[in-house]
Amino acid sequence: MGLFHSIISGLIQGLTEFLPVSSSGHLAILHNIFGYIKPQLFFDVCLHAGSALAILIVLRKEIKEVLQNNRKWIFYILISCFITFPLALFVKKTIIDPFYSKELVAIGLLLTAFILVVADFKMKKNDFLKIPPKPLRYLDVIVIGFIQGLAVIPGLSRSGATVATAIILNKDLDTAFNFSFMLAVPTIAAASVYELFDLKVVNGGINLSTTLIGFLVSFFTSIVALMLFRRALRTKKLFYFSIYCLFISLFVFIKK
Repeated sequence: MGLFHSIISGLIQGLTEFLPVSSSGHLAILHNIFGYIKPQLFFDVCLHAGSALAILIVLRKEIKEVLQNNRKWIFYILISCFITFPLALFVKKTIIDPFYSKELVAIGLLLTAFILVVADFKMKKNDFLKIPPKPLRYLDVIVIGFIQGLAVIPGLSRSGATVATAIILNKDLDTAFNFSFMLAVPTIAAASVYELFDLKVVNGGINLSTTLIGFLVSFFTSIVALMLFRRALRTKKLFYFSIYCLFISLFVFIKK
């Protein structure tokens, strides 16, 4: 893996991790274009670590507020993780590992497009009918944790699926955004630890210099993408992301 591949991978990871278009799907497409059958897992773990660090920087005020005055969210995050982790492992072992293919990525992108359309419709319906949002509840975080577990499927955007699910459950946009990305930190950390202990992470060797560059590029572009998604969400423009995911899915299907 060369410097150019490292930079491009970091850019795609940073931009797509927090935009609801699936970083795993885009990275799988990128690695396939560069001639790899599957993503290089250790390198991808480092890219995700850069994204996780970006969350801590951008949402530092919201995280501080949770730690000081809204500690119930800590239990909500733990509950979601308790649902997510075993489900994600089950999906990985029963669906991803035996059936990994470009068609699976395309299906994941189609699912992302669908859930974003539903959430976009829900936002507009709530605005039209002036339906007030509801506070986050235990049942909500269980559902969000379940959806996040399914988002291990390549092409199914974790950020898009969790934010959209919260909106469909009638949460206000800031709550949907903040909970989704605070939940992303332990999720990314757990996925990274799992992959680091998976023997496949050493497949193909490790280049520390290009990996570090990918990490830094991912970190800075993740900060930009996180702020862009928050702005897009507040201006209710999820529909455009669904159209993008639909076209990318079609591209994957027809690509030889």
